[in-house]
Amino acid sequence: MGHHPVRTYGNHKSEVVDAVLTSILPALQEAHVDLYLCGHDHTQQIIARNGEPFYVISGGGGARLTPVAEPQGDLVYSRSGHGFINAKVDKDSFSIANYDRDGTRLAEYKIARTCIYGQAACLATVKNKF
Repeated sequence: MGHHPVRTYGNHKSEVVDAVLTSILPALQEAHVDLYLCGHDHTQQIIARNGEPFYVISGGGGARLTPVAEPQGDLVYSRSGHGFINAKVDKDSFSIANYDRDGTRLAEYKIARTCIYGQAACLATVKNKF
């Protein structure tokens, strides 16, 4: 968990590539970190890229929102709106759900514990309104 995203499609994309990506990503990969949670960008994003942790950005708190790219390629979920996430870990899986500010679940994804590290295909869609 950290404040700054390692990857993002929000307003801070240009600063992340130089400052954070080159210093943090190698350590995450070496330690086989499965998931990296952060904020900083005032958006909600889930990014799944082979060979890297799953990235969950939940920066949709009370601050001014910023734009984010539409889902494409490794960006499997994106939203520029106030909201929050809920994470659930059990013996078989890890689930992450995105909610709007009213508490309506907009999307939910699940990662099975049996999945091989760094496989984007392991991110299964449970629910997605978009």
